[in-house]
Amino acid sequence: MDTVVRRKIIKSDLDSPYRIPKYSILEEGGEYVVVDCYGSTKFRKNTAREALISALGALTSGRTWKETVYILGNVELYDIDIPSYTRLVIDGKVSIPSSSEYLFKIEGTDTEHKKNVEIVGGEFYGGYTTVDQKAIYIKCAENIDIHDTYIQDFQVAIMIDGVGSSDDNKNIEIHDNFFMNNGNAVWSKYFNKMSIEGNVGVAPTTDPYHYGFHCDVFNNVNISGNIYEGADIIIHLATGSYIDVTGNLLRGGRGGGITFIGDCWHGSCTSNTIVNMAKEGIECRAGLHYGVISANTMFNCGYAGLRLFTMRHHLITDNTIIDCGHVYNDAENPYLAQITILCDSDTDFDSHSVLKNNKCINRSRTPDYQIYLGQFPGRTGHINYIDILDNFLDTANVEVIHKEGSNIRIKRNKGYTTENSGTATFSGDGSTTTFQIPHGLVSTPNYWSVTPASADACGDFYVTADGTNLTVTYTSPPPAGTDNIVLKWSAEV
Repeated sequence: MDTVVRRKIIKSDLDSPYRIPKYSILEEGGEYVVVDCYGSTKFRKNTAREALISALGALTSGRTWKETVYILGNVELYDIDIPSYTRLVIDGKVSIPSSSEYLFKIEGTDTEHKKNVEIVGGEFYGGYTTVDQKAIYIKCAENIDIHDTYIQDFQVAIMIDGVGSSDDNKNIEIHDNFFMNNGNAVWSKYFNKMSIEGNVGVAPTTDPYHYGFHCDVFNNVNISGNIYEGADIIIHLATGSYIDVTGNLLRGGRGGGITFIGDCWHGSCTSNTIVNMAKEGIECRAGLHYGVISANTMFNCGYAGLRLFTMRHHLITDNTIIDCGHVYNDAENPYLAQITILCDSDTDFDSHSVLKNNKCINRSRTPDYQIYLGQFPGRTGHINYIDILDNFLDTANVEVIHKEGSNIRIKRNKGYTTENSGTATFSGDGSTTTFQIPHGLVSTPNYWSVTPASADACGDFYVTADGTNLTVTYTSPPPAGTDNIVLKWSAEV
């Protein structure tokens, strides 16, 4: 193949955002040829792996800018160590031998990170069913960008690891990739500043345990705009701070949709749609503190739409929960509720959290509870200081709201009436001294007021209350008449 033809191939096959590569790898006559940007031969090798290693080694030494290596065609690769300041663009399918652990590695040390590496494009195929393989392994690196790839059949598609600090990896972008049948799409630990955005994934349907996106020991993560189906937990966050999980579509998981566990701080979980989970939609277990869970939609999640354990300073608002809380599990989910808030400690816990403007809707099934606030079985502590305000709550088989603990404020919820008022009109007969006003509250009110609104209703009286009525008792019977006794009343639990 002459140099003119080579240059035409390189220019026509390379996407416009990526400038003409320093080196390109083409198959030619049973060999793999490394050509420069002018189409001239730099190396000839027997395998694609040898050609790629030679091309990477020939890039400018000590550079502080990215140089591009371009692979055209279907190749077999393994154990490729990518140096700093490198852009690898792949147009074709890449397979890995069953004996190899990873395709690409970006690995520095805790004192000298790999920097400024980009992997673009390519279809990567592993042997997930028999071998523990990673497509891309990142350790002690920063300014890493992985995008527009298709990764299938790996135990871990992209793995990010460190040596013990959230600063081991910095500034990682993973976006616009397709993950198919990987045990874990992204498994990450020890990082600061990572964005996982706009990816699509489908998990395997068999054991072992799978995650979609797993993050542990970190600061600053954005997980947004992803579509993912399956996995035991699709988005799993543990021991981190400054979290934004927004606008993801998650469905059909064998476990939960989004889980916060092990002390996550200062996060928001907003505008996600989570459907058909075997367990919970969103779970916070010893999980998210000083957080916001808002504007999410959960449908047909077996354990609960929201499953919240010991937490502090939460705002949980404007979520829509439909047909959740219908799978009983004696050990894990003993209460069938759309929202569960449970104390899993033997000591009381002051939460100072607010549930406001949420909607719990029964579409095709009715739970035992819409909101269950109490103890996890076997524990003796309670969660205190929670406000449950202005929610729309559908009917329930046992109780709309079950509450334990102290300083639980429940106000203005539709479907669970704690405040009511009105005008009661009676006809006096000159002898009756007692008049009952049904208050319609969920229990006996703590506060009430009754005032006369007609002349014949004036007089000395006192008011008592029970779980059904306000009872107005006059010391002397009001005069006879038709609708002549008018009383204004209000009551509040």
